[in-house]
Amino acid sequence: MMDFCFDIIENIIACFTRNLSWNAALSTYWFLFVIEFPRYYLLEFIIAIWYKITFRSREKKRAIAKMKLYLENPLITILAPGKNEGKHIYKLVKSLNEQTYRNYEIIIVDDGSDDATPLICRNLEKAGYIDLYLRSEVRGGKASAANLGVHYARGKYIVHLDADSSLDRDAIEKILIPFYYDSKIKAVGGCVKVNTSVFRSPKQPKTTRNNHL
Repeated sequence: MMDFCFDIIENIIACFTRNLSWNAALSTYWFLFVIEFPRYYLLEFIIAIWYKITFRSREKKRAIAKMKLYLENPLITILAPGKNEGKHIYKLVKSLNEQTYRNYEIIIVDDGSDDATPLICRNLEKAGYIDLYLRSEVRGGKASAANLGVHYARGKYIVHLDADSSLDRDAIEKILIPFYYDSKIKAVGGCVKVNTSVFRSPKQPKTTRNNHL
């Protein structure tokens, strides 16, 4: 990366010095040198150097945070509200069963579904794949369903997911580590990636959410 930055700088200097004298270049492009270059290039260069210098200390701090997480091993509530999402619940539960962090409970909140979601979720609950299935007969919206689930949550932290999500194997661990990395951190978010690997028909892709952290 450093070599690439130096190459860019050398090319810029060569461009100016071949066609213009330094005095002409500075008088013509002073704004670029005085304002634009420090703002975009010099600042990024300094940040890159700082990131490289502090990399080992940050990794050490992260390793300590991970150790603290597993020493405490807090119960985590995974909350997934939704309507007519029964067909996605098993995929969600399967991805959760593959997590590196294991101490969690799964609460599914049915926000007034009118399909087979109740039957699917009750079967999963009986089989022990989910810890609690809650159903609201009248649709109140995702926020209302989430609040219902929070009322029954027992975990120290709550991970709120869409019911049609699936997670990377270490997603829950990555969500939790920042809380032990810095006590000032109170919430953590992730990146959502649309999965188009499964298709309903050749012309209509089926999109599900893969959460990456």
